[in-house]
Amino acid sequence: MILLFKSKHCIWCDLVRDMLQEELVSLGIQVTVVEVDIERQEVFSEVYGVRMVPTLMSTAHTLCGLPSESDLRSLLLRESTGDASLEPDGASSFLSSAMQLRREKPHVASSVSKEREMPVLSLTTEKQMECSADRLSGSPLLRTRCMDTESS
Repeated sequence: MILLFKSKHCIWCDLVRDMLQEELVSLGIQVTVVEVDIERQEVFSEVYGVRMVPTLMSTAHTLCGLPSESDLRSLLLRESTGDASLEPDGASSFLSSAMQLRREKPHVASSVSKEREMPVLSLTTEKQMECSADRLSGSPLLRTRCMDTESS
């Protein structure tokens, strides 16, 4: 299985998807491709550590940005001949893997100002985080406050 992380604002994402499909046909390889929209399904980008789009992720390899033809071909050949631990259950396995990784990895808490569209990220573990969200009246600003419960 190959995950293609993309967004609707990404100018290269459609090109990478087309390159991927063409290369799969050219090589005659059967690999499941799951497209993940990071704006609609942001939990997956957080869990898998995706920081830019487009990102192609296979079982053991990741390509970020616009890949060269040889890099893309290498990723596909490795995925088709290597360990396919994400393959057996398809999308449900992807979801299970994401939830397992989310339990194991630190969580990211963010404050996002829609006026400035600039996220501010702070990394904490789930045990250290106590979050509350307040929506300011009449303002599009959404605040998330996270406090370190161990230092309190």
